[in-house]
Amino acid sequence: MDGRSARALEMREQRRAQILDAALGVFARQGYHGTSISDLVSAAGVARGTFYQYFDSKKTIFLELLDTLLGELKGSVKGVDPTAEASVPEQLVLTIRRIFEVVLANRALTSIIFREAVGLDDDVDARLTGFNDDFMTYIKAALMLGQQGGLVRSLDLDIAAHCVMGTLRYIAQRSLVEDGLAEADVERLAREVVAFNLQGVMV
Repeated sequence: MDGRSARALEMREQRRAQILDAALGVFARQGYHGTSISDLVSAAGVARGTFYQYFDSKKTIFLELLDTLLGELKGSVKGVDPTAEASVPEQLVLTIRRIFEVVLANRALTSIIFREAVGLDDDVDARLTGFNDDFMTYIKAALMLGQQGGLVRSLDLDIAAHCVMGTLRYIAQRSLVEDGLAEADVERLAREVVAFNLQGVMV
């Protein structure tokens, strides 16, 4: 690739990122349903024709933002290794902390998901359902390892996994998205979540 082509490609990627960043801000302020193509074009400071060179609809740009977030969340989930130097609870703390850090770094988009993404669109629902199913599988696998290691009592794994998922979702929504918990508190939050789910509240 010659210098001119490289510069053209770089400018195209910059323009695409500009549109995505502007769209995220509009979606966060107005919601998905309250946002029009005109809003996105105006916020990005581009012509409508330029917008359509990169995205063919409002849905397309929203799905790309969603896929990026879900990809980061999936990348933050690491399998529990009972042979690792770190204990299983410590590995869980690290995973939960990474998840919370991704949520914190993507507060605007996760706010949209919590507010209105469920039932918003079949493609959005499919992506969220797929992510939830994968994460439920991870939680149940971690619980099974905990049982094998004598850390987790005999229980219904499906119900327990749903309880863990509910805890994580509510904490992420209230503490990280709505209340805007400071990044410095993420470590404490992750440890409390893991401790509660593993030990409960009894002495």
